[in-house]
Amino acid sequence: MSRALGIPRSGSQTLSAADQRLAKEARAGVCCAASDNESLVSVLRWYVRTGRPLLHAPTLQVCVEEFLWSKQEANLRQCTIECYRSRLVRFAERYADWLPVSLTSDEVVTFLGQHIHPTTRLGWIHTLSAFFEWCVRQHYALANPLAGIARPRSVGHRAGIFEPDEAREILRQVRSTRQLGFWVMSLFGGMRTVEIQRLAGNPAPWQQVRLSDGVIEIPEDQSKTARRTMEIRPQLRAWLEVMRDEGVPFYPTGARTAEIGRVRRHVLRRSRGDNPPAAEFNMGRRSFISYSLRLSGASYAAVAAIAGNSEKMIRKFYRRPVSAKAASDYFQIWPE
Repeated sequence: MSRALGIPRSGSQTLSAADQRLAKEARAGVCCAASDNESLVSVLRWYVRTGRPLLHAPTLQVCVEEFLWSKQEANLRQCTIECYRSRLVRFAERYADWLPVSLTSDEVVTFLGQHIHPTTRLGWIHTLSAFFEWCVRQHYALANPLAGIARPRSVGHRAGIFEPDEAREILRQVRSTRQLGFWVMSLFGGMRTVEIQRLAGNPAPWQQVRLSDGVIEIPEDQSKTARRTMEIRPQLRAWLEVMRDEGVPFYPTGARTAEIGRVRRHVLRRSRGDNPPAAEFNMGRRSFISYSLRLSGASYAAVAAIAGNSEKMIRKFYRRPVSAKAASDYFQIWPE
C-alpha cells in the first residue's frame, strides 16, 4: 500500500519539506478526529462544506460591500441602505483585513463601548446583527457574535429639548455663519439632520423649498420614512427668505460641520451648567415637535405628518411637556 501511494519505505528516500508538512497535518487531523470520536472522512466533509469557505471568505471590508449590494438587489429603500452603509463602513475600517469568522463577541462589545447613549448603541446592535446574520447565511461566519449581547432599552423619550431662550441664543450666535440653515430647518422645520444634509446635497434645493407655493417637498429618497410635504409657516418663511437673500446653505460643509456640536454644547453649558439633557442629537427636531403639539388646535396626526413619523413614535420618543406660553415664545423667534 505504501508503495502504491508513493510513500518511501526506507530512510534512503526522504520526503520533501512540503510533503513533510502535509504528513504532519494529516497525522494531526487523524488524532483530532479520533479524540472527538469522529471519522476522518466526516471531518474532511465538514472542512470542505464549512471550514474551507470560512477560511477563504472575503475580508470584512469586501463582505460589507457584498452585503450592501445584496440590499440594493432586494430593493430596500435607499435611505435604509445608506443607514447600513454609514455604520458598516466605519465598522469595517476598524477591522479592515479581518475575516468575519475572526470577530468574537468580546471584540464587538469593545467596539460598541464607544457608543454611550442607549438608543445609539441599540441602532448599532441592530445593524451589526443584520450584517452578521447575512455572513452566516453566506458561510462567511459560523455564528452571529451579537447573538448573546444584551440589548439596551431605548431612552429616546427622555431626550431633551431646547428652551425658547436657548433656541434664540443659538440663532443669535449662528446668525452670520453658514450654520444658520441647519438650525433654521431643524428648529422650525423639524427636519432630521440626515434630511437636511440630503436637501443640501441637491444641486437645486430651492426647487424643493418652494416659497411661492408655501411648501417643502421631501422626496422618498431623502426621507427616513416616506415622501412628505411640509407647510412653510410664517416664522419659517421669514428665516428662509433671509437664507435665500444671503446665499446661506442648508447645511455647512467641511470643518464647519463639527462647529454645530460646539455651538449646541456652548449654549447648553451656559444655561444648564453641568446638567446637560439626556441626548443632544436632533434636539432642534424634538423641540419643534414638542412646541408644535402645544399650539392651539394642534393634533398628533398633523404634527406626525409634518415630522414624518407615526403618532405612536411622536408620543413615545418626541413629545416633552411644555407650557402654552413656552410654545408661544418659541414660535416668536424671528430674524429681526
